[in-house]
Amino acid sequence: MVVKHTPRHEVIDARVWDVSMSQWWSLAPWEEINLQWREDWGVDTGEIRLAEDHPRASRLRAARHVPVPVTFEVNGVRWDGYVESTETGQEADGTRYLRVTVQSETKHFHRMLGRGPVASAADGSSDVEEGPLGEVTHKLIARGAVRTGLPTYVLIDHAGDPVQVEVRTEDYVAGLLEEPLAGSDSFVQVRKLLPGEAIPGVGTALHYEGPMERDWAKAQLGKGVWPMASINPRVYGAAVPLDVPPMPDNSWAGRGQVGDGALLAEPMDGICWVPFETVVERPVGYYAEVDPAGVHVISRDRISVAPGAQAGRPHFVTHWAAGTFKETPALKASISDGLVRTTQGEAIGSVAEALGKIGKGEAYAWKDGAGWVLATPEEFRADNKRYAPTEYGQPQTPGVLVWQHAGRDRRGVVFSSAPGGGLKRWATTETAPDGAMLIGGGQLDAQTIAALESGVLKPQGTVTSAEGDKAKALLPSSATMPGAVERLDVDVQPHATIDGTDVSFSRAGGRVNIEAAGPFFLREKYMSLSSTGGTNPTADIAREWAASQGTTSMSLTPGHHQSVVFGDDMRRPDGRVVPGWKPGDRISFVDGNTRVSEVIMGYTLKASSTEELTVEPILGRRDNGIMSRFKSLVSDSERSSRKALLAPARKVPKQAVQDIVDKSTGELTRSFEASYRAYSASLMELGDTWRQELKNGLSAEQQARVEALRNEQQARERAGTDLRGQLEAKLNSASAQLSGQIASERQSRQSGISAEAEARKNALSSEEAARKAAIAAEAQARALGDSNEARARQKAISDLSTSFTTELETYGRLVKEAKEYVDPATAAVVAFWSEENQNNFNKAVQLTLAAQSAYNDVNNIKWVSQDAWNEQQQKINDAAAKFQAQQLEINDQNEAFRKLTEELDAQQTEQIVQLIAVQKQIADESRGRIREIMATPAGTSDPRIPVEKRNDGEPGWQITLTDMVGGSVFNVQWHASTGTAPSGATEIKQTYSIVRTLDSNLSSYNLTSTPNHAFVFARWASVSKRQVTVDKSADSSAIPRRTWQSIMTYPAPTKVARQATLRLKVTWAASTYDDMYGIRIRAGDRTLRQYMMTKLGPLTFLGNGEKWMSTTVSNQVLQPGETISAEVYTSALTDGARRMKSAELTGTWIEEV
Repeated sequence: MVVKHTPRHEVIDARVWDVSMSQWWSLAPWEEINLQWREDWGVDTGEIRLAEDHPRASRLRAARHVPVPVTFEVNGVRWDGYVESTETGQEADGTRYLRVTVQSETKHFHRMLGRGPVASAADGSSDVEEGPLGEVTHKLIARGAVRTGLPTYVLIDHAGDPVQVEVRTEDYVAGLLEEPLAGSDSFVQVRKLLPGEAIPGVGTALHYEGPMERDWAKAQLGKGVWPMASINPRVYGAAVPLDVPPMPDNSWAGRGQVGDGALLAEPMDGICWVPFETVVERPVGYYAEVDPAGVHVISRDRISVAPGAQAGRPHFVTHWAAGTFKETPALKASISDGLVRTTQGEAIGSVAEALGKIGKGEAYAWKDGAGWVLATPEEFRADNKRYAPTEYGQPQTPGVLVWQHAGRDRRGVVFSSAPGGGLKRWATTETAPDGAMLIGGGQLDAQTIAALESGVLKPQGTVTSAEGDKAKALLPSSATMPGAVERLDVDVQPHATIDGTDVSFSRAGGRVNIEAAGPFFLREKYMSLSSTGGTNPTADIAREWAASQGTTSMSLTPGHHQSVVFGDDMRRPDGRVVPGWKPGDRISFVDGNTRVSEVIMGYTLKASSTEELTVEPILGRRDNGIMSRFKSLVSDSERSSRKALLAPARKVPKQAVQDIVDKSTGELTRSFEASYRAYSASLMELGDTWRQELKNGLSAEQQARVEALRNEQQARERAGTDLRGQLEAKLNSASAQLSGQIASERQSRQSGISAEAEARKNALSSEEAARKAAIAAEAQARALGDSNEARARQKAISDLSTSFTTELETYGRLVKEAKEYVDPATAAVVAFWSEENQNNFNKAVQLTLAAQSAYNDVNNIKWVSQDAWNEQQQKINDAAAKFQAQQLEINDQNEAFRKLTEELDAQQTEQIVQLIAVQKQIADESRGRIREIMATPAGTSDPRIPVEKRNDGEPGWQITLTDMVGGSVFNVQWHASTGTAPSGATEIKQTYSIVRTLDSNLSSYNLTSTPNHAFVFARWASVSKRQVTVDKSADSSAIPRRTWQSIMTYPAPTKVARQATLRLKVTWAASTYDDMYGIRIRAGDRTLRQYMMTKLGPLTFLGNGEKWMSTTVSNQVLQPGETISAEVYTSALTDGARRMKSAELTGTWIEEV
């Protein structure tokens, strides 16, 4: 029996663990392992292939329900992660397999928000963290670990560059730190730290975890689960304040009258809650019926000094001052339901027991799960110890370790291009400068602008005329200064925007030595800045500018050698130390007299049961593949679109709208006031004239005659002939009759005018109210529908929708506010004129009664009044016409938005078309490729094809030609030595040659040779690939309710298909607002992508319900026999809302022929 001894640096220790990281099982025997690791914040992946009946198969498949940790270790280098998915299947030859996909520990921080939602609701929507990268990393991770409870160790051994990060609720911790880390010379390693394990680096590891996880860890230690968990002097149990102090359970903003258990003098506004209340869903009208005398209240600023926040507890603690704890209905109901207990877990059986427990002292209570805990001051202080940091007495329990460290200078690890230098293949790439001046343009969103205006974000100003040595301090550590640049200018102006927009431009450039470069160098280059990337893009611009000045990069593949090893340094039996390399190391590459150094960012590891272990370093911080750039573009677009949708639209100041309304109604008001003043003056002047004429109308002679008549009248009265009385009686009778006629006419005319004014006023008010309601409802429905529709489309495209949505919402709000301000002004003008006109008319009637002769004049004045009414009515009609014009503008904006939406859809389709072109190029390049090989008894020109002994037992050697195209023609030539020439050189000539056609069902050929053959030369056609394009559609059909319905299928690939990208677009005929709609793409029994959404349709039934939704999958692997199917789902009740109008399935993939 022959035993193969494998050195330590080639052994892979693969393990699967239980959920508490206390017990592990080996994954041996495995068939194949492929791993990738980068020392940054990206999620690394790997794949393990095992036999289907592997003894750990059931444990690996448990990932469907609980986390399944896995670890891989090679010569001191650890790869930690979790099982993402498992696949069990059978190959065409009957071999059954279990394929396990794993993800690295970094995924934790891609599922940890940089800022808690409660914090955003309490004090704004964003925050800014500024300082060294290590400090910002520590703060974000510690805050997230305490909020979520994830057991985490933070070890910062390298401070890193100064950074400024804008943190929002929608940002993940890893996403916030990824870009700053990529521009620095720091590295981050995320892995498990287990009990008894050595901590890397030199600093102190700060430990954070939640109270629930802390109690669980203490219980595990008490059970002896981790016997190696001893106190490590480098571990410090730390504490960090939460984003915001915890709020009372089931609290609301309202009015209460109980503070610290005592009744306040009067109710106050603040955060309200009812202690011992267990009602979660409050009925309609609950807040209107609740009595403030039974509601506890606290101000927002006092929550931070409440007992729970002071003790660092994750929940709010209600406090009663001494002598204020009394029976309440909520306390009685909770005790009767068995929901009140002590800190020891014992249930409190009655209200009397609770009152006896507290007595006349202070009381504390807090919500724990579904029940409440009631405690005395002593019990509360004792329970606080559960939440206090352990400081240096912290046992080393399992947790996620985040280690930020500097790279190692390992330029003593040398790879050489010379024979025996340890390289299979290598390449260096040098690019020319791409621009002497870099112009960056970007659009800041509403949140960033609001933060600038409020002072939350502070731009760092403008940096100009920096010398080369000073400029290094301005640039990130990774953006080194090219030697040919004499000066660096960096100019960042977030407030220097184009008029009427939020677009700003920045620049970075250098002075070029024209004597060395000549006058024909490239001048300007444009870069697009993220719309939500913060307010200080100096580092981004400078980094891009440094890259545009020309770069040198290289790639290399180490061979299987002993000059350097992967992992820790290896000591050989003779005492010689073989240096090792790890991620973060700067190594050297030598080619002749040229020596280049480069940083190792990560590695890819491949191993199988039939091949030797291969580890290739990943050099530099960026991938340069075309698919990697496409993935980065889509990721940036998704991130920008998500932030743009979450950012509020810019609000037009209320005063600006008021100024517009005042300007439009000012002329109308001034014109009416002038007309009214002139009208009133005319009436007053006319009345004064009448009075004066009546007073001065009699002359002296007439007065004497009147006196004589009076005396005659008196004489007649004395004589008994009272003619004056008779005349007066007749005059009175005539006057009464005339006055009655005048009054009747006045009342008739007044009633007609009042009725007409009231009718016009009511019609105007009703028309304006209806127009206002219709415009508001339509604007709200369209805004909501368009916002939801844009959100669904923009997730996988570009950030173009940011500006479109912002402009439409801004204009809609401007029109709405303008309408709200103009309507009251117009109504006030009508009411003012009607009231004043009525008063003036009453004055005119009173003057009419003074003299019969003024009747006609007053009648003329009425017609003047009617003309004024007609003039004002015309102005009101003009105002209504303005509103109609504004509505037409809104309709034009909606049409423009529809066109922009169609443009976005076209861009999605264009991306698929571009990807099809890329894949077609790949397939064309691989089609008809001719391979050649030269083989000797010592080896071949292709290291993948080894030289072996002949299988038939005859003397000689053989090789196997692989990846051959069935049915193709191949050629083989044998060459042998014929002796020695006079010059001493060996003479070799061709002795035999064949040209054959390979059988159509074969893909390889065994090539044999005898010992006298010096070498063999072969030429054959390699396997070709073909591109498959999917373009299928489905017509209108009815979809059943609450059931996934297949609408179209596409034939399965005949062989393994790779780089599969598919897009499904479904248009609903009449979608609704409240129902659920979903689409998904499946391959066989697998769901590749599923997308569900509500609020797809319009807000009201009057809106247009024809909406579409789409989803895209990319870079997928399709197995033979997996039929592609498109399915839809809806929960809509009516048949019309469940009707699918059309569907499109497009995409492409590459498969072997």
